[in-house]
Amino acid sequence: MTDIQFPEGYIPSKIQARDCAPGESDAEILDLCKVSWDPEAPVGVISYESLRPWLLERAEHNEMLFRAGKYRNWWDVFDWQKVFDASQGSSPSCAGFAFNRARLIRLMNQILEGSEQFIEKENAGILWALSKGSVFGGQTLQAMAMAGRMTGSFPVSKTGEYSARTAFLSYQNLANRFDSSRKYQTACASLPESFDPAEEIELACRAGCGVFVGNLKSVESFQLRNGRFEPEITRGGAHATAFGGYDFERSQCAWWNSWGPIYSTNLPAFGGPMSRASIETFMDSGYRDVMIVPYAEAPLDPDLTPTLDPEAHDAG
Repeated sequence: MTDIQFPEGYIPSKIQARDCAPGESDAEILDLCKVSWDPEAPVGVISYESLRPWLLERAEHNEMLFRAGKYRNWWDVFDWQKVFDASQGSSPSCAGFAFNRARLIRLMNQILEGSEQFIEKENAGILWALSKGSVFGGQTLQAMAMAGRMTGSFPVSKTGEYSARTAFLSYQNLANRFDSSRKYQTACASLPESFDPAEEIELACRAGCGVFVGNLKSVESFQLRNGRFEPEITRGGAHATAFGGYDFERSQCAWWNSWGPIYSTNLPAFGGPMSRASIETFMDSGYRDVMIVPYAEAPLDPDLTPTLDPEAHDAG
């Protein structure tokens, strides 16, 4: 396996580290930036060990909401076609798409949890291209996490829609036209190898977080078995996808691809549900990386009526 090169799509962190000098790989650089999770100051590169207790609390809270009949998934509230591009097209931008899906899923869940932030489609290609300095070849998930933390994301209302045919110089020009991307930063936590990926992906989904992963597996279709859709998983090329959303009734996570609206399940057509067992099969791969998104920054919704009197607030 170590002799396989990954010129397109997702680049496994171990392969990238093999080709770097000690201390210069994306994973090592990301680890140097880690801080403890603080919900009051959430944007950063987060230590997963410090994040996990909060995930457990959020997962328990969401299960309580479900039992009370008050839990909602983002696809029941938001129009996915207005939030996501279904396909990355012919560009090797899957790492950018996976990051974008995980980020926006967390943002939508934050809004459902009471945040007054604004959700809009973002151009997944810009941050991906800027993180690389090109539009050729793949990218590590760690590099996407660092770019999401430092550079921020780019709404299509300011930069235009994604196109797989966009050249790097055009991406640079689009980014230069929008100088407020830092208002769209994202917090990420890299999952250490000592944790079971299926268990932690399920926990993050139950907690309302987004997850972006890289591995060497593909989902060809979904089949209905005993009242639940489950994926047909095969060995595939290096690819990055996302998870986000949880069906408490069926005990399934929601998985999201970037190959277009090609699936037929009870979920939006660019993905489908996976049980813990299916996630274990999916993540049992020669290479795998897992990044969890606990917070997505975005401006406040301009259409909401302020709930505080600014003068009274200042006086207090």
